Amino acid sequence: MKKYIIALAVILMVAGLIQPMLSLALAQGTVETVKKASGNVVSVSNEDSTIDVSCLTDALKKTYEQKTFSVSDKTTITKNGEATDLYDVVAGDKVSLVYSTTAEGENIISSMVVGK
Repeated sequence: MKKYIIALAVILMVAGLIQPMLSLALAQGTVETVKKASGNVVSVSNEDSTIDVSCLTDALKKTYEQKTFSVSDKTTITKNGEATDLYDVVAGDKVSLVYSTTAEGENIISSMVVGK
């Protein structure tokens, strides 16, 4: 019983130390949530390194929302099983994205798979 109480005390102490750090990171906007999206490419801007995608927002109502995503130098793009770049992505392509949203609201893609 004594071991369980000590273990619980250690867990609570660690949680007490982590919580303020996490709160500070959230307040500073340094923690980003990873999200997923899929849909059809509406437009591609190689100049701005962005794509607009019509994303399914409600499968039951079949509603879509157009979102703009940024491609960075760290973004991995795969098409037909091979690595490629934004120049090979065209309007009408189906894409699956993994992205995060910055504190400023910019959606930055970490990986994109282009399908048929």
